[in-house]
Amino acid sequence: MKFNFSDGFNKIIRRFFSLDKKKKILVILCLILFLGGLISLIVNFYYHHSIVLPKKGGEIKIGLVGEPQSINPIITRANDSDRILIELLYNGLLKVDGKGGLKNDLADKIEISADGSSYLIFLKENIFWHDGVPLTADDVVFTIETIQDKNFQSPIRDIWQGVVVEELSSNAVRLTLKNNNQVFLQNLTLKILPKHIWENIDFKSFSRTDYNLKPIGTGPFVFENLEKSSNGQIISYTLVRNEKYFVRSPYLDKIKFIFYDNYTDLKNGLLKGEVKAMFPLYSEDYSFFQKKSGFNLKQLLLNRYFAVFWNLNTDIFKDKTVREALELAVDKKKLQTEILNNQAIILDGPFNNFSQSEGNNYSPERAKELINGREINFTLSLPEDYELIRVGQYLVSSWEQIGVKVDLQILPLSELEKEVILPRNYQSLLFGEILNQSLDLFSFWHSSQAGVNGLNLSSFSNKELDKLIEENWNAEEEERQENFQKMQKIFEDEKPALFLYNPYYLYLLPQQLKGQAVQTANIPAEIFSDVENWYLFAERNWSFN
Repeated sequence: MKFNFSDGFNKIIRRFFSLDKKKKILVILCLILFLGGLISLIVNFYYHHSIVLPKKGGEIKIGLVGEPQSINPIITRANDSDRILIELLYNGLLKVDGKGGLKNDLADKIEISADGSSYLIFLKENIFWHDGVPLTADDVVFTIETIQDKNFQSPIRDIWQGVVVEELSSNAVRLTLKNNNQVFLQNLTLKILPKHIWENIDFKSFSRTDYNLKPIGTGPFVFENLEKSSNGQIISYTLVRNEKYFVRSPYLDKIKFIFYDNYTDLKNGLLKGEVKAMFPLYSEDYSFFQKKSGFNLKQLLLNRYFAVFWNLNTDIFKDKTVREALELAVDKKKLQTEILNNQAIILDGPFNNFSQSEGNNYSPERAKELINGREINFTLSLPEDYELIRVGQYLVSSWEQIGVKVDLQILPLSELEKEVILPRNYQSLLFGEILNQSLDLFSFWHSSQAGVNGLNLSSFSNKELDKLIEENWNAEEEERQENFQKMQKIFEDEKPALFLYNPYYLYLLPQQLKGQAVQTANIPAEIFSDVENWYLFAERNWSFN
């Protein structure tokens, strides 16, 4: 007997309408429960057998303070805009893994000799510069030898002195060190330049060529264009996805940077919607953006410190009692809570681990005793940075309480570096320094770096400290930790600088952006070290694994 679906359905409908009201309600409820359960089963099955995957597409606009000057890894200095763009456009042999370690980048494999003095580096295959030319070992050799050439005045020349680099094949190089140096691996995060672009540019033109603003790299993003104002200032810089990136083509289509003259303009630009992210965020705005929807407030602790560096070649600071008095006059706990809104840790030295302090040695009475009625006047130089200016003003008011008069010299960073820091033309300097993950103090505190070309900003010379720094190049981890503690003791006893704090690096990303996973870094630019994983959109796909 053949069943007619239409007749059957009509009978069910007629039967339903013949029921009384209570039975109709009961049938409807049962039907709703049945359909709800069925839908729930289908949805549950789908969610258990599918995964959310990032989807390509979208653009983010990021605001930064200060335009780029030289997007060149071997000559750039302390410009965050330069460093961020370098991170996106270039690659090193190694890169940070975002968790406090290092991982391969351009390097496929590194073999270190038993005595630690030789590094055999094999490059990954099929890596291409943005113009399509293959990367080879010749590019690595060229980059290192250019740094070592004093004519190019690379600020990182010192850490590559004495390293012999040789090409073994098109994808292999050997680096030979004079001595075993366990912290040397950190140097291999150096970004590599393309020889075919730079080899015919002499040192006189090296810093002025267009390639410093329109680079050819191997990185996850490619330069598209830049915009300048009528007076020649760079106001925006656009990068597009590198479709042939050797790791994996990024999810984001485009990243556009907008450059602002100062922090206030940057914050206003964010609030007006001109940009969706900003680097950095000042501590005084932490609470405001913590409560504001649409943003993901990120907090990162770098290996850095801010301090007042006493120029120990200045007569006034040769007297350690003066340095001690000036330190005792500063309430670091108040600085932490009232000026930095608890977005910093207090330090009595250069290390996060060994130098953390409760700020309990504040004693203006003892400071006055050490001053003993002497008339002390000096100038504190610092960069034109809103947060540092607030810190500088706090220090001035603290020292006024013990009868010391201090004038502030506030200059744009580029001018401060050129006119004040490099020639050591200051009495005291409020400044920050960033250590890498190895915590190597050589560049900042070894006596060989005390001259005008070094970074020993206090011109501090201590044979025991030099010895400990050098020992740590070859020491096992347990000995390194012991040496760090000994170094900290020297800083506490000798007071070559007034160590103040390490601020959290705060920044804002759009809430929609996912995939950013960096937890630790050497410099703020390394926040972008996993940028190929960032995404704005996602889709659910079947998965039966």
